[in-house]
Formats: sequence, structure tokens, C-alpha cells
Amino acid sequence: MSVKPELYTRSAPGGGEASFNDLAELRKSVDELVGRYRTKTEELQNQVKDLQKSEGEKRNEEQKWKEEVANKFKELNATVEELGKVASRAKAATAGSDFNGSSSHEKDVQFRAMSLLMQHGFKRELILKDEKVGELEKRALSSLVGEKGGYTVPKIVEDTILQKVYEISGTRKVVPGLPCNGQIVNVLRGGGVSVIVGDETDPFADQSHEFESTDVRIWDLKASIYVPNNLLEDTSANLIQYISENVSLAIAEKEDQLFAKGTGSKQPRGIFVHPDLTNAVYNKSTNPAGFAKTGVAAGLSDASNNGLDALKRLISYVKAGYRTGAIWQMNSATMAEVAILKDENGQYLWHTDASGVFPGILLGYGVNINEFIDDIGAGKFPIGYGNLRRAYRIYDRSGLISWEDQSVRRIQDQTAYGFKKRLGGDTVDPLAFKLLKCSA
Repeated sequence: MSVKPELYTRSAPGGGEASFNDLAELRKSVDELVGRYRTKTEELQNQVKDLQKSEGEKRNEEQKWKEEVANKFKELNATVEELGKVASRAKAATAGSDFNGSSSHEKDVQFRAMSLLMQHGFKRELILKDEKVGELEKRALSSLVGEKGGYTVPKIVEDTILQKVYEISGTRKVVPGLPCNGQIVNVLRGGGVSVIVGDETDPFADQSHEFESTDVRIWDLKASIYVPNNLLEDTSANLIQYISENVSLAIAEKEDQLFAKGTGSKQPRGIFVHPDLTNAVYNKSTNPAGFAKTGVAAGLSDASNNGLDALKRLISYVKAGYRTGAIWQMNSATMAEVAILKDENGQYLWHTDASGVFPGILLGYGVNINEFIDDIGAGKFPIGYGNLRRAYRIYDRSGLISWEDQSVRRIQDQTAYGFKKRLGGDTVDPLAFKLLKCSA
């Protein structure tokens, strides 16, 4: 008896029946899901590996960078250490250097060379042949330039003398000298500046302004000094100190006299005698460089004039742009008179300069002393006010020359020596400085 096989059935969820075919499809779907899962898992694992590899490379690169930085710091520290050693050696080598950076040893050598030159009447060739003279001194002497019977002073000796000149001179405290090479320096008044304004589309046309200029001529300033013969036999330091103190004081005083009252004929022209400042009273339109008057024929003040008004008027005559850096200039006698002036409240106009730069402050501006400015008196110009640095120009040619001076009267047991420096000075901007005249 044959039996017909029947399809195995089972209850499906929900009360239906599921066949083997359904299970096969289900298994197939499950296998596909598992396959996709494994594929995704492998992909994720590969991504993780890649990330781990990338992070490792980054860490390696970062570590490499850190090592490079550390090595560079080591190199830098080694360089700093070496520079410190070099600086220490340089400091030891220049111990005792003076203001111009020259070592005390070099300074002593040049001082001795200068002393030998003076002791031997500036006969350098005889000194160079003397076996008793050291090689360093001979080398210093050989470097000197001969000029008209004398020689340029060794640079360190020149600086020692001129530094004292510049410290003593009243005018040079506010008007530093400028270097020059020629015999004449041409200076444009007001700097030769022209200013125009217009639309940005307009072309900047060529300007044909004719600026006024001042020729500042360079002159020889000579000083002669008697030196005791016994001092010539002393140490070089004492000799140079003696010369420096005496020559520098004389030169500084002469310079102040020239910068204030020099005639301009074979010498610098002083600002207190410049015609633009002294010829006529101030007028804003017709004579902006003119002077102010005290209102008193022969003084600063009287019963009708307190002196304060004249000083304020003088300030107002100087343009505001020039007042930055402005100073007063007068001599000590005038300073004593000004120091006792009072305002309408009985307060002194004069105040102490807390900075110590000036001997006093007058109406907010420092007072500079030049003893060669006029005293208070009829028709005199005892006070100046303004930006002296802008108004006046000083030029210095380098090189201080010295020689044994045979032109002066001989004095027993003393020898005369001459010194020459070259300088020029003149007013280059009259609008920057004004004078006060004792006049009613």
C-alpha cells in the first residue's frame, strides 16, 4: 500500500501554518543579515585599525616634533652659554672703559703718546726713533695726521677735552652740534617744506617755491695755553687733566659768547644780534620775527609795568608749534631779577626745576643760562624765548689739532701750546625764537 507523503505543517504565529519553503526563506534572510553584519563588523574593525594606525603615526610625528624642539632648545641654550662666555671675556677686556667705549689701557697709551708729543715739541720723528718709547705709543703717534706744524690730537684725548666743553657750554646744553665735512653748510629755512591740499584726483603739480636759506660757514676757533715745564715731566694723566680742565673751560666760554653775540665776520653769528630778530618790533603780518618790548626804557618793570605782561607777550609772539621744546635764555644777573617777579596774587613766577635740567622754571618753561647775553639796560636784549634748537644751528668739524705755539710771548719755565677746533653757528629759523628788548 502506497502512502502519499503529506507536507509537514506547523502552526505559524497568529494561528496560520508555515511551510518548509517559508523556513528556507527565513533562513536565507537570516544568513544575509549575518553576512551583512560580519561585513560591517570587518569594515568597522578595519576602520578602527586605520584610526589606531593614524593615531600612532600622529603620536610618532608629535614625539618626533617634540624631540626636534628639545634639540633646538639644547642648541639655543648652548649658544646662549657661549655668548655669555664671550660677553664675560669682553667685559673683562674692557673693564674700566671710559664714556666713548675705549679701554683704560688704550686711553693711557694715547695720553702717554700725547704727552710725549708735547714734551718733544711736536717733533714726532724724533720720538719714533727713541728706543725708550714703547711700541704702543709709537703706533699711536704714527696714526696721527700732521697739519701745519702740529698734529690731530688722539681721538680719546680729543673726546676728553670736548666732552668737558659740551658739559660746560650753556648753549650746547640745548643745541647739540651737528657733524659736517665742508667749509660751508647750506640750510633751508623752515626745512624747505611746502604743503598743499586739493582733491585726490588732481595731479600734484610741480611747485616752484623759492625757499630762503642760510649759509653756515665753518671757522677756526683757537686756544693757547701755558703749561708749566715741570708738569710736562709729570704723568700723562695729570698733564691731560690740566689741559682738559683749562682749555675746555676757555673754549666753552668763548663758544657761548659767539653763539649769543658773535658778529658773523670770521666767526659764528650769535642769535641775540641777528638782524631779523633785532631790527624791528614784532608784527604778526609784516614782521613776525621781530622783538617784544618790556614797556620800560631801561628795565623789566616799574610802577606801571609788572614785567609779567612783557614775558607773557613774548611767549605769545612765538607760534604754538615752536613752543614744544621752548626755553628761556638769559644771564645770571637777569635770572636774579626775574626770580623775584610776582604775579597779581603775589606768587613768584620762578619755580625750581624738579628734574634738575634747568636752574629754574619760568611760566612753565626751563631757563638756560648764557653769561654773554646782555644785562638788563636801556636798548638791551636781556632775554630770549623760543625753540632755540630749531632757531639756531651749530656745526662741528671733527678733529682737534694741537701744536707748540711759538707765536705767543715766552714765559720762563712754561711752554705755550695751541689747540684748534672748527665750528660754525648761525640762526636758521628766526620765527622759532624771539627777543625781549628793554624799551618803552
